[in-house]
Amino acid sequence: MPTNPSSSAQAPVTIVFTGWVSSGAEYQFDQEMVNAFNAQHTDVQVVFQPITSDYDTKLKTEIAAGNAPDVFYVDSSQVFSYVQNGLLLPLNQFVNSDSSYNISDFIPETLNAFKFNNNIYAIPKDWSPLALFYNVKMFEQAGISSPPSTWQQLYQDAAKLTVKSNGKVVTYGLALPPDMARILAFVYQGGGQWITPSGKSVATNSSQFITALNYTYQLIQQGYATMPSAVGAGWDGQAFGEGLAAMTIEGNWMIPYMNQTYPNVTYSVAPLPAGPAGRATLLFTVGLAIPYNDKHPQQAWEFIKFFTSVQGQTKWVELGLALPTRMSLFNLPYYQNNPDAKALMSEFSYAHPWSFPTANFAKVYNDANAILQNLFLNKITLEQAIEQLTMSGDSDLSSST
Repeated sequence: MPTNPSSSAQAPVTIVFTGWVSSGAEYQFDQEMVNAFNAQHTDVQVVFQPITSDYDTKLKTEIAAGNAPDVFYVDSSQVFSYVQNGLLLPLNQFVNSDSSYNISDFIPETLNAFKFNNNIYAIPKDWSPLALFYNVKMFEQAGISSPPSTWQQLYQDAAKLTVKSNGKVVTYGLALPPDMARILAFVYQGGGQWITPSGKSVATNSSQFITALNYTYQLIQQGYATMPSAVGAGWDGQAFGEGLAAMTIEGNWMIPYMNQTYPNVTYSVAPLPAGPAGRATLLFTVGLAIPYNDKHPQQAWEFIKFFTSVQGQTKWVELGLALPTRMSLFNLPYYQNNPDAKALMSEFSYAHPWSFPTANFAKVYNDANAILQNLFLNKITLEQAIEQLTMSGDSDLSSST
């Protein structure tokens, strides 16, 4: 006898989750999370389909065409462009109606990176600050007993750690790329800012910004710091691992990189030194979002809820790729056994989100980095760099749509 369709079990809803993949470990984790979710849910199944190149352009095109995945990664630096173009579904309705989710457990700064006009457009799955990585053996050889805690100490230590042989520098005190994603930490430590809160102009001609940029420029000028490219390194992590620099400023992604690529290098991690305005660092975070026109928003939310739960974030933490955004996980045994990760975690209270109210962020950022590189290469003066950063930044922001 045929089964009555009204009484038969409905087929599960299939939703698509996408993201970028920075490493094999990250891909494996994402797939494991999908598998774990699918094993616990009979009414909805998730398929993982990562985008391997030109992520934001492809994703925005898919959303506009109505072919978007149901859940996807969005970087804090790019979220405003999605919001301004009306591509994301506000998640307040799910957060407010789901008391078991406990949104108050999240680090406020990570949520703020995805919040505009009191609407939450993505749930932060992890975060990464910048910290000071230093070579323990080189510190001992230079007679330095502890990592620097102020700008003055950082400058002095960089000088002591710079080693010459036959008149040529063989080890620099600090590896420092001409990258606003590193220089901006110094700007915040000096009490300045880059893109103003309105998103319509830059503050690069302020005395605080100029002081911070000059500080980093003098480290390069005096030969105590180097750009990674100047010593044949692809990035500052490589320069540090190869022993070409005794210190560098990076995030917690450096921990698995160093442990896997340079297992014989003894290093440690410390909070970034304080500047004239105190301590500050940058907060990089990635969130999970739903497109505004999604056909299965409730099922998409269930996956986001699972992914960013205590259980989900605990799995992510154990990979060592990033830090949890839930404060209830700060005391995990993992951190008691990993003092370097614990040092990174301690910076959350003075971290500034890498998130800005402009849809034209990529151009502002790339143009600024080109100017910083010319400054570090001595192709332009500090005064010219400030003038160009201001003119370029204001122009790029005024053309933001």
